[in-house]
Amino acid sequence: MAFKRRNMFYQNKKQETTEISSRCFDACGGTSSVANTGVLVSHRGGCEADCLDDMRRHRGLSVHDQVSRVEEVMRGTSMCRGQGEASRLRDAKRSKRGNTGEKSFSCDQCDYRTDRSCYLTKHKRIHTGEKPFHCDQCNYRTVHSSSLRKHKVVHTGEKQFSCDQCNYRTSQLSQLTTHKRVHTGDKPFSCDQCDYRTTRSSFLTIHKRIHTGDKPFSCDQCDYRTARLSHLKRHKVAHTGDKSFSCDQCNYRTGQLSYLRKHKVIHNSDKPFSCDQCHYGTSRLSHLKRHEVVHTGDKPFSCDQCNYRTSQLNHLTTHKRIHTGDKPFSCDQCHYRTAQLSHLKRHKVAHTGDKSLSCDQCNYRTGQLSYLRKHKCHYGTSRLSHLKRHKVVHTGDKPFSCDQCHFRTTQSNSLKRHKVVHTGDKPLSCD
Repeated sequence: MAFKRRNMFYQNKKQETTEISSRCFDACGGTSSVANTGVLVSHRGGCEADCLDDMRRHRGLSVHDQVSRVEEVMRGTSMCRGQGEASRLRDAKRSKRGNTGEKSFSCDQCDYRTDRSCYLTKHKRIHTGEKPFHCDQCNYRTVHSSSLRKHKVVHTGEKQFSCDQCNYRTSQLSQLTTHKRVHTGDKPFSCDQCDYRTTRSSFLTIHKRIHTGDKPFSCDQCDYRTARLSHLKRHKVAHTGDKSFSCDQCNYRTGQLSYLRKHKVIHNSDKPFSCDQCHYGTSRLSHLKRHEVVHTGDKPFSCDQCNYRTSQLNHLTTHKRIHTGDKPFSCDQCHYRTAQLSHLKRHKVAHTGDKSLSCDQCNYRTGQLSYLRKHKCHYGTSRLSHLKRHKVVHTGDKPFSCDQCHFRTTQSNSLKRHKVVHTGDKPLSCD
């Protein structure tokens, strides 16, 4: 376009700038009264668009290109020389911070430091509890917009990322990357205090609390503290009494989905994981790994206060409570406290009278899985007569009865021994 006068050129450029910057403001929900690129650049800075990627996320590539074209046209004019110089100085400072590692923005409530104000703003939401991003289909709220995007997949059910070695599918590329380590065996995250290695950085963070003793998650209704958020959630069920997860094959109910999954193994006879050194089989890979230590005799976990050694980390954790006297598990119906969760579960049956676990071969019922396992047996014999005699234990049948009293028994030799009570016979004597 040709211009007869210089002021017409500047007036036209000003109009172009106003139109484009107005579109940016309209998209952000602000006013559209922008008359120069200086205000536009300030606006962009307020949106924390520090790089091309941030601008793409903020507004979309098309508008970013439009802004770039405006700056290109206006570069060198009196209108944007000052702003351009300010922008160059800001970029130089940012580049210098990146080279020196300087973190000039710090949180006034903790030790967090960063080189960008936008990161500090996001961090502070941890302390304030602010969750500005919310789902329009449920009550989910979060601190980060990226977390909201990930959450929304729950409603769509879309799983566009798939593993090329198995049927695994997921909605998150990061989850697929982590999953693939199952096939490669890669464990890039390692502990600097022991031999622990893992596929996820989050697992390493949790593991390190074993060494530091840090327990950041605490119950707001009692003194319970733990290193894991999942453990705190599981603990809180003790206060609420919630048992929303139920077994579809028996009356078992629980407040934890993980407990229900473990329980269902009772009904499933499938044991895909087997030991290559004995006949042991199990439905869980973790149980097989724990079992294999029996053959190796390896006990890598040791107590620093006595000679106790064990193959299981959780066993060591429980053992150490002997020295500390810690009893973190308490009954919500009486004053009972214990060092082991299994003991608390067993104790609670006294209050509830729950006997949701039953034997599939007889009428035996119990509230404890360990009792049911003890009740069931793996009896084997080389004689059919012995097996028939043994099965009476499960049927409850007592075919042998005393003709002088109400005594009944499953074994004929037991009846013979009993009859001595009536005859007074003492056939065995000391020589």
